[in-house]
Amino acid sequence: MKKMGIRKTGLLVNSTIIIDSLYKLTKKLEGYNWMVTGNVATQLWIYYLAGNCVYCRPTDNLDIVGIDVIKPVEELYGVIAEGFEGDRVRRLSFPISHNPKFKINIESYSTPMFIDELERKKIIPFQKMQVPVIGMEDQIVSKIVLGRKQDLIDITGLLRAYKRYLRANIIKNLQPTITLQFSTIKTIIESTYPDMKNEIIETFENLSGAPINLLAEIEKSPRKLINSLETI
Repeated sequence: MKKMGIRKTGLLVNSTIIIDSLYKLTKKLEGYNWMVTGNVATQLWIYYLAGNCVYCRPTDNLDIVGIDVIKPVEELYGVIAEGFEGDRVRRLSFPISHNPKFKINIESYSTPMFIDELERKKIIPFQKMQVPVIGMEDQIVSKIVLGRKQDLIDITGLLRAYKRYLRANIIKNLQPTITLQFSTIKTIIESTYPDMKNEIIETFENLSGAPINLLAEIEKSPRKLINSLETI
């Protein structure tokens, strides 16, 4: 892990602290429009696709984005957010564990018009919970935009988990219930980051080892995708 540049400290999504945090939040925020983002979202996707955390990078943060979710989180944890009720965006960050180090970060918006990603969120079954998580497509694009080494590693891990998921479904003669929409990745890039379009696509193609147009064409053909993602 050290050679790949992955941090050796931190928690994985199957740790007691993260499971407990997700359990409390999913119960308290039931009925609210929200989702998990950041590295825990990547871990949730990898865990769902691969069945374990073999491709996960440890983290010490749980990131949440939602609409008017500050008040219930304040009530749940006895904390106070910055800003005032009615502000366009309010943020809250607080530790829930010091050893191991772990904190929760909240971004709460007054309207969903500022977060297009919420329209594309997915619900992932995890540890008897139904957890709203940022879509894989949005996660991949956002991490490329961030461009940090660990973010690019996360994308590689997610693509590896997806490839493993496709192979497992072929072996079991099943149709995948989740499909990574490469055409949607392309649309998100073109509509959200038109000035960075070429750079983002080039980075994605370097990571995936295949042209995004080709992947979009064969996104519903598991065997062809596995072959096209052979460098992952």
